Amino acid sequence: MRKMTKQAMKTNETRQRIVATATQLMRCDGFENTSVRQICEEANVSIGSFYHLFESKAALLDAILGDVNSFYTDAEFDYESDSPFLFVDRLVDSNLNLIQTLTPTIVFKAFFEPPSGNKTIYFEQRSSNQFTLKHLEGFQNAGKLKKELSIEQMQTEMVSIFCGSLYTYYTLERMDIFPEKLREIYYHLFSFYLAPS
Repeated sequence: MRKMTKQAMKTNETRQRIVATATQLMRCDGFENTSVRQICEEANVSIGSFYHLFESKAALLDAILGDVNSFYTDAEFDYESDSPFLFVDRLVDSNLNLIQTLTPTIVFKAFFEPPSGNKTIYFEQRSSNQFTLKHLEGFQNAGKLKKELSIEQMQTEMVSIFCGSLYTYYTLERMDIFPEKLREIYYHLFSFYLAPS
């Protein structure tokens, strides 16, 4: 494995400092009210360094969202013996951790008010998408989910439910009940996905 050069390590450290600072500022002030100048001052980096690493504030948001993908990569299941509802619980918990880390406002804006050209959390390359597809396929191959169902269709339905629930409970200012409502809807959906025993 090649060793990182001092310059590469310095660049990586600067990038991490910008991402950490921006995440904190956006948690307090929101995406719109956090300026690149403010991020640079707080992170103690030049504006030139910022634009060397990130094309725009929207690109920075992509990096922040990309860095939280780790929430969706930790769970492994024994598809033969575990219940698919265990997967539902892990997915809801991962979504909740994401929202608590970035705040509901940042996650909401990433989905429903993205800056021009900005991607949302659930684009294909996001690990949340890969996490869902992998485990749906695992449970279907183990005979826990109906064989005739399309994994991609199931995943699309789950994303639609997440987005619809997030929009509803965020706009109603009831994010306190969002996780349990999302879990309840997913449980209901999975009752249709389960293969007959």
